[in-house]
Amino acid sequence: MGTDDTTQNLPNDQFNRIIAEFRALGATVDGVVNRLDSLENRVSERLKNTQPLRETLQAELAKLRDEFRAELSKLRDDVGAQLNKLRDEFRGEFQSLDSKVDNMSLGLSDKLDVLNDSILEVNGKHKRLQSRVTELEKKAS
Repeated sequence: MGTDDTTQNLPNDQFNRIIAEFRALGATVDGVVNRLDSLENRVSERLKNTQPLRETLQAELAKLRDEFRAELSKLRDDVGAQLNKLRDEFRGEFQSLDSKVDNMSLGLSDKLDVLNDSILEVNGKHKRLQSRVTELEKKAS
């Protein structure tokens, strides 16, 4: 094997055709490179265009989260205040009912004392009457 240049053995028209093919291939490669550069630029532009959109969406989501938290906190406060109000109302009602029951209990206790006294008095009178009846029956017999 030698170091002979095989292109020297080609006829000129064949050599020129090969060169033309290489030039056409080079032009095609240049076209592909230009298309890749163009595509790369478009992708880069789209990425730049979506970056603000993503940032805008993140900012909107953060704003919505903050608004939701504020509303939730307000709702908790409102519910807490309502519960405290209801608790106070129930305490007042319970105390009122408790004092009414105490008053009724005292009244009932007084009435039971009076009733007990009346029963004892009736029993005492009944016993005296029975003794008198027994005495009268002895005298009559």
